[in-house]
Amino acid sequence: MRAVILDRDWVLNEEIGGVNKFKDFKLLPNTAEAIKNIHDAWYLAIVITNQSAIDKWKLTWDELHKMEQVLYDIGIDAIFTCPHYKQNCPCRKPKTYLFKRAAIRYKLDLSECYTVGDSTRDIQAWHDAWTKTVWVLTGKGCKDKECEITPDEFTTNLFEWTKKIC
Repeated sequence: MRAVILDRDWVLNEEIGGVNKFKDFKLLPNTAEAIKNIHDAWYLAIVITNQSAIDKWKLTWDELHKMEQVLYDIGIDAIFTCPHYKQNCPCRKPKTYLFKRAAIRYKLDLSECYTVGDSTRDIQAWHDAWTKTVWVLTGKGCKDKECEITPDEFTTNLFEWTKKIC
């Protein structure tokens, strides 16, 4: 099985000052169409995301589940979330624990999977998980310099990239 593994914030939705309330959760333009393109190309659409606002008590599980429901409604197949703030957490990107969970659950060949993110932490995690990496220029645009890594591809946004895999 193969998948496009997506970061959440600034790949699928806006994130201005943190998304801690459902009312502030706004999809980026053409996100639903991008997920349709992923499915049309016979890939699963899986989200792997760090949401440390849970651990910091800024975001409730109830609010997070409402946001996740919006993603499921547009066709996301699965969401794997690290709610922890501690950098040494095994499930927090750039560590690869959640990738391994997704790979086991969906029988993924990670070398046949693409991963799309906006931060160097995303790209580092996905590189370490042996996926093909795609940087989107939305959000951080990978200017954060948290990790020294070069992606396999660059793109302006998720929708533009998905047009290439259809």
